Amino acid sequence: MTALSIALQNFFSEYFPDESSFRVLVGVSGGPDSLALLHSLYSLDLPQLEIQVAHLNHLIRGKRATADATYVQEFCARLGLICTIAEYDVPEFAENNHLSIEDAARRARFAFFAHLMYQEKLPLLLLAHNADDQAETLLLRLLRGTGPHGLAGIAPLASLPPPDLGLLADFPSDPDWLKQARVGRPLLEMWRSEIESYCAQHSLEPRQDETNAQPDYARNRVRLELLPMLEKEYKPGLKKNLARLAQLMHDEQSWLDDLTHREFEKSASISPNRVEFEQTYFRGQSAALQRRLLRQAYFYLNHSLENLAAADLEPFLTVEKFTAYLPAGLIAYSDATKIGLYRPEVIQPLEGQHELALPGSLDLGLGWRIEAEILLIEQISLETIKSADKNTAYFDYESTGKHLLIRARQAGEKFRPLGAPGRRKVQDLMLDAKITVNLRNSWPLVVCPVGEDGPSTTEAGKIVWLPGVALADEYKVTGQTAYVLVLRFIG
Repeated sequence: MTALSIALQNFFSEYFPDESSFRVLVGVSGGPDSLALLHSLYSLDLPQLEIQVAHLNHLIRGKRATADATYVQEFCARLGLICTIAEYDVPEFAENNHLSIEDAARRARFAFFAHLMYQEKLPLLLLAHNADDQAETLLLRLLRGTGPHGLAGIAPLASLPPPDLGLLADFPSDPDWLKQARVGRPLLEMWRSEIESYCAQHSLEPRQDETNAQPDYARNRVRLELLPMLEKEYKPGLKKNLARLAQLMHDEQSWLDDLTHREFEKSASISPNRVEFEQTYFRGQSAALQRRLLRQAYFYLNHSLENLAAADLEPFLTVEKFTAYLPAGLIAYSDATKIGLYRPEVIQPLEGQHELALPGSLDLGLGWRIEAEILLIEQISLETIKSADKNTAYFDYESTGKHLLIRARQAGEKFRPLGAPGRRKVQDLMLDAKITVNLRNSWPLVVCPVGEDGPSTTEAGKIVWLPGVALADEYKVTGQTAYVLVLRFIG
């Protein structure tokens, strides 16, 4: 029995000890790792094992990528396995969404995998990450700044990341199967050299991705330059130390997560689309437990911690009253009595134009409201204006005029944010602010009518404020301001 076969058997024995049958989807690029995983899995003596294969052409490498897809398809045909081949224009997706090629490719792959798993009702995705990948990931995270969860590295078994709905517009946002769908990485303790030896021993001829040898990507530079240098000049065996650290931290985090889960079940008020804590209880806990409870709440609502950054949680720890928009379309809030997260059940586009009374308020649905107040410049300090949170904005009232409208964004429109060197697209600002696709057509824009005789029902108007994101430079408070218009976005 080969080392890879042992690793696979150990994986199934540890994580699925009571399963008598397995239906798995294997992501196969055609490279050494995924080819060895597929071959060893196929050769494994597991009863009732059903294997399907998925390969995505990212349209990055032209004819070579097409040849990779053909190779995987032919390899699967020789084994008698079902193989689904698809392609997606990752470079275009990356450019349109301001993503790195690596991040865009990863999102596209998981959207493809999730769609196929949902169609075929496959509960487990297997990927071929190895011990070298683990060491590289840990070092990358250290360089970028990470917390305890990041130090746990790549998990051998995790929830399947929810698919990016921008890629799969017709995909169910919260199908029941997603709560049980998993992604496994059974080769995490195998080194790349061991996998390459397996390929040689079994006369496998994997494809080689030439971009892996190019120092254009951060991971490639870590693998090709930084790790070899550190091992040569500072610490021989550093990769093994990093992989061991990831394993130790994974065990520690599993234990702490279990303790957090028990506290979460005792303290959280839970419904299908909302998790809340009492303010008095939450503020009485240590910062470490607060962060963990929030991560648990996010996981409960999203079934994954994908794309949740440590910075997303900081408002909970430092601001008493706020509304914040988290990845995956979740909304975080804190008020006088509660602190929590929720997912809007129905997100309808904001239709038409709505006049905002000055002073006054306007309810927009989704629990959102915009409030307006007019003050004399003497009633407010410059420091208050400068230190305003992103949901409060101050304007020169004479510049905005007496009539403001609220509407949704329009295609391609731009304005110059306060302090910016030039005009920017509203869509790009929304992307930067992590306003998810399913919220963008509902998000309010405050605009000044083009006409001078009151609200215009035909003109788009000039943007005054993108709430929670940026105010327009031309309406800012200046030394000549006599009256200040204060707008607050409340969610």
